[in-house]
Amino acid sequence: MPIDAVEARAVLRVLHAVASADGRVDEEERRTLNVVGEQAGMEPGREQVVDVDAELRHIVSPVAQTLTVRAALAIAAVDGRCAPEEHALIARIHAAFGKKPGTEALIAAEEKWLSRMGSARAAIARATDDFLHALARQGAGDAGAYEQLLSELERRKRAAFAEVMKPSAPPG
Repeated sequence: MPIDAVEARAVLRVLHAVASADGRVDEEERRTLNVVGEQAGMEPGREQVVDVDAELRHIVSPVAQTLTVRAALAIAAVDGRCAPEEHALIARIHAAFGKKPGTEALIAAEEKWLSRMGSARAAIARATDDFLHALARQGAGDAGAYEQLLSELERRKRAAFAEVMKPSAPPG
């Protein structure tokens, strides 16, 4: 992805703020942050407090801005709902980038991402079911086989989020 390290760090910090806007960062939000970090070529940190406005000023390229908006919508939607705090932060992100969608347009974008992330959650549920069925068939005795099954489950979970985060997905 053609964004520099300063922008990539700022993107990830803003996205961490979106993930924690509702008071907690859950496993799916962390996984989505990791996928975005991979796309940006960086490891996401575990920031506690983020100066969102300062970080948004570092995100100047159209590519980084698009990534930030898309990923913010995805992270807000990954748990199946967009909390009011997440909605407010997404509106701030849009405004910082000179985009001021009306409330209805922003809600429509959030709903689109809720649907997309619902597809990812469904794929994860299938992967988890497959994992549990394979584990039941295998039994608990072979630690190496268990680790392999667990690794495959994690790979499928990450792939589900990566699929909906592809650049070809609608920008929102």
